[in-house]
Amino acid sequence: MAVDLENWLINFENDVGPYIHNDRFVTLIWDNPSRSMEYDGGTTSNVAALKHETFHSWFARGVKPARQA
Repeated sequence: MAVDLENWLINFENDVGPYIHNDRFVTLIWDNPSRSMEYDGGTTSNVAALKHETFHSWFARGVKPARQA
């Protein structure tokens, strides 16, 4: 799984653009299949959603509501 995550990060950067969160990506894997959330430079996720949640470090978290801190 760690190798997959490393490859996804490299591939997303090559395909989409620079990773803007320095050289750190933090991941917490849940056993619960309904728990997943993306964050800037990291994710809490189940294994099935890990690639999708990782991709959010490029898209979706950069576009935030005006009121979100």
